[in-house]
Amino acid sequence: MKTGTKKIWMTLATLAVLCGIAFVVLLKSVTSSAVQLDEDVLNQSIVNSPNVKLGNQVKISADLFGGKFMYKQMKDVDGYIIPWSDVYASYTNSGDN
Repeated sequence: MKTGTKKIWMTLATLAVLCGIAFVVLLKSVTSSAVQLDEDVLNQSIVNSPNVKLGNQVKISADLFGGKFMYKQMKDVDGYIIPWSDVYASYTNSGDN
């Protein structure tokens, strides 16, 4: 009876460690996708929209499988800052932006 209980505890401990490792790997993956999305949106804004600056970044949703950001944009017209369109971008833990 004791060996069976010991095996169950060892199995549960191994399962807990494996779940923890999977959680950390998934979290790293989704975080790197969010950083890559931020860089991509900034680069795309620079190339596609002259005189338009990205303002605040608002996180609309986020979980372990992806998320969505909203970026406020402002345009400089003859020294006046004018609110411009909002940009919505989403990412997943697999790197799709």
